[in-house]
Amino acid sequence: AAEGLAYLRRLIDETDPHNKIGLCVLEENGFRHDMQRALGHARMILAFERSGLVEIDYAANCLQPWQQHDNYWDQGQVFFTPSQVWGMPPFYAQQMLARHYQPLLVETQVEGSAESLEVTAARSEDGLALVLKVVNGSGEDCITRISTQPGAVPYAKLICTCLSGGLADRNTPEDPARVVPVETDQPGKAEDVDWTFPAHSFTILEFRA
Repeated sequence: AAEGLAYLRRLIDETDPHNKIGLCVLEENGFRHDMQRALGHARMILAFERSGLVEIDYAANCLQPWQQHDNYWDQGQVFFTPSQVWGMPPFYAQQMLARHYQPLLVETQVEGSAESLEVTAARSEDGLALVLKVVNGSGEDCITRISTQPGAVPYAKLICTCLSGGLADRNTPEDPARVVPVETDQPGKAEDVDWTFPAHSFTILEFRA
């Protein structure tokens, strides 16, 4: 998707170098509501953030009645019955992105076996918070070492929020919290951080000064 939008942007700019056209994804469809859709949406957002081409991305759909719309358009983020409301994995991926948003993109480099990861980083305007967003879409854990540039602000606390599960996993009325984010925190470190990203996971690491 990001490559296609880059091509479209290039065509527009070649046609009119002075254009003021912005690009928005007004309906991102996935046709499912399980962990695979959550990873797909997170990958899309991370790719768009790095490209700088897309101003906003709307993921469909918001609401879906349980077992009343299980067809080709089966992609609700929030499900409901007459007596219950709960989120699906894509809802939690979107929630994680919103809660850990920072406005300034930070350059990232991924090397070695970690190249299979989708990675984006951003920081706060005051530099006191750095957020690393990582999608591991493979079926194996990925062991990494996270390094920051020399002279970067030392961080006193590291908060990890991780959403993981089988690709077909979803939440049900009987088990509405089967796939939900798990948050942990630990003291920050001045040196590099060794981190394992679980198979089929979306992880956000927030470093706070």
